[in-house]
This record gives sequence, C-alpha cells and structure tokens, in this order.
Amino acid sequence: MKKYKNIVFDVGGVLSGYKFEKVMHEKYGAEEGRTGKLVKQMGSDKIWNEFDYENYNFYEVVELFAEKYKDDADFIREIFSHMAEYADPYYDVWDLVHELKSVGYKIYLLSNYSSVTFQWQLGDGYFLKDVDGYLFSHEIHEIKPHPIIYQKFFEKNSLNPSECLFFDDRPDNVEGAKGEGMDAIRVESKDFLIGKLKELIEVAKTTE
Repeated sequence: MKKYKNIVFDVGGVLSGYKFEKVMHEKYGAEEGRTGKLVKQMGSDKIWNEFDYENYNFYEVVELFAEKYKDDADFIREIFSHMAEYADPYYDVWDLVHELKSVGYKIYLLSNYSSVTFQWQLGDGYFLKDVDGYLFSHEIHEIKPHPIIYQKFFEKNSLNPSECLFFDDRPDNVEGAKGEGMDAIRVESKDFLIGKLKELIEVAKTTE
C-alpha cells in the first residue's frame, strides 16, 4: 500500500454500526426480525435521503414514514423514539484511528448524515479529537455519491484528492470517490478495515 497524507472515513458501517434489531427486540420486546426488516426498507427509501440532505427535520421524517407505511406507523414512531440507543461504536477501529494520527496521517470524515443523527451516532466519540476536518451531507444538502459532495469536501478542507484514501461501506460511494480523483476502498467488514488500517500504520512507520 502506498503512503497517503490523508485518511478519509465514512461513519455508519465504517466507524460505528447500528443495533436497531438488538435494542428493539431485546430491550423493548419487538418481534424478532421486524425492526431490521423495516429499518432496511426505510433506509433505502428516498425519504431517508431527504433526511440526510436535511430537507426535512426529524419529526417530519418520522411522520412521512408513518404515513407511507401505515400498517407499521405506531411501530415506526417507537423505533425513532429510541434513536439515541442504537449506536454500536467500533472502539477497536477508533483506537487505530488514533494510531494513524500519531504516525502522521491527517484524519477526515465524509458521510451522509443529518446533524441530529450524527449527534446520536457519534456525538461523544473519543476519536473525534483526532479529526482534522469533515463534510456531512446536511451541510450542503447533497449526498454521496453525487460528485459535488466530494468536490465540496476537497474544497472545504483544502485537500488534494490524489493524497487521500477513502473508506466507505457502499460500492457506489467508493466509485463516486474514485471518479473525483480520490483512492477509495470498500469496507467489507470491520475485520477487513482493521487489517487495512494496520497496513497503513506500518507503511507510515517504514517510511519515516
């Protein structure tokens, strides 16, 4: 692996996961599998994209989903009422982010997030002190993989795309990043990511 100056991370599925099914089933008694199925359905709905754009606020999004999926309206409201409980922090990845920083890399975040969901997901993440810059979709009302979000990210943080390596769990976002001149790797699993970060750390150590 070549030496990069900047390491860029998506958030959900890369630095943190989600425990929708576990929390709703084990803590609130929801039928097993029901939450995961519904969350997957909502996550692929264009309404969720509008939430990431921050064209709708949290309460508007809840009611839009409740109206669209009428048979599950009350359950949808319940799912959203527990949003702050679903974060599944990848602490072992966060520790490696800190190590990346300690060996000289700059750390950046580029993610599709509304301001409220980011706060719930990572608002107290201790790795945030290592972050040099970021861009979230709600800031510009556009989401990955649209070319403009990558361009605005480089512009905001004064970055040369050729000096960046991006990690994202979605193939379309990876291809979008490559299309704008940034090397990118799809995160296939947490263990896969850990292996790649350790490689980057070794590269930095051997080129000091």
